[in-house]
Amino acid sequence: MTEQAVTTEIDGRGVATVRINRAERANAYDGAVIDGLYEAANRAAAEDVVRIVVLRGTGKHFCGGADLAFLKEMGAATEARNREFSIRTTGAIRALNELPKPTIAAVSGACYGGGMGMAAACDIAIGADNCAFGLTEVRFGIVWSPIAHVIDVAIGTRETRRYALSGERFGAAEGLRIGLLHEVVAAEALDARVEAVVETLLANGPKAMAAAKSLVLDLAGLRMSDGTLDGIAEEAAYMRAQPEAKEGLSAFLEKRPPAWAVQ
Repeated sequence: MTEQAVTTEIDGRGVATVRINRAERANAYDGAVIDGLYEAANRAAAEDVVRIVVLRGTGKHFCGGADLAFLKEMGAATEARNREFSIRTTGAIRALNELPKPTIAAVSGACYGGGMGMAAACDIAIGADNCAFGLTEVRFGIVWSPIAHVIDVAIGTRETRRYALSGERFGAAEGLRIGLLHEVVAAEALDARVEAVVETLLANGPKAMAAAKSLVLDLAGLRMSDGTLDGIAEEAAYMRAQPEAKEGLSAFLEKRPPAWAVQ
């Protein structure tokens, strides 16, 4: 039996630990991970026993972004299948973002592309000092549409414009400066710090926190309509099927510069 791409464990206090479970691929996401995150977020929202959700990766990394071999496969798939994957991706980010309970991202190691979006979709993001970030999609000729709304709110339009266009990688200190992370701690202290925040949240009224989160989402315009999400999905699917994306993904997998790179 193959391992689950995303696992959930709920302790006696109602703390659900949701893990991306592809350590051998730096927890890069594919269709199974997206489906697993969507299901885990919706299950946590529906189950009264769950009070807090902690999102993390298995092993050293939080999420190394998209599995580029999988994205190349999607780019060559039928238009309907490609679009359906994009809809599932935007839906998973929305489910995590709008989950009516406190969410904590425990970020360590690689956190690229969609991984940044997952962290930004959580209410609280605590990072280890070994974190590495980047909106690297442009390097492969693709677009970061499904996470655009949560990234822009988390780090602001000015920083989003820089990093979405440059694809630069940056560390934990910069992640803290621009607002992606709330705190940075030593890697060995990450679990203890997350637990301390969990204990703080457990002292609060569950319904009061749900109401407070709902108010914040509404005031910030962070709830997205089905129509908006469909448009985002269309753009992501369209770009993935274009020659530039096919060249960028092929170049990465073949370990060579893409045709557009100036040497």
